[in-house]
Amino acid sequence: MTEDPGELSPREATHRFLTRRATEDTESSINTYYYRLKLWFAWCEEQGIEHVSDLTGWSFEQYEVHRASQKNAPRRSITTWTR
Repeated sequence: MTEDPGELSPREATHRFLTRRATEDTESSINTYYYRLKLWFAWCEEQGIEHVSDLTGWSFEQYEVHRASQKNAPRRSITTWTR
């Protein structure tokens, strides 16, 4: 794994986040996080976002619009989590 966090892929950053959370959260919580975050990193990969340093506020806005257009999108927005 890279030493520069900005060089992590969204998938790698997700894995690191879940690994850290696994020591404090229940397995059910980790599974919920994974379900939601796999949608996020899959979208990033579809958009050609290779590194977390490539993400911008606009990226989050575009993802929120994308998820809102999905049939089973959660009512809560990603901006709720990033405030």
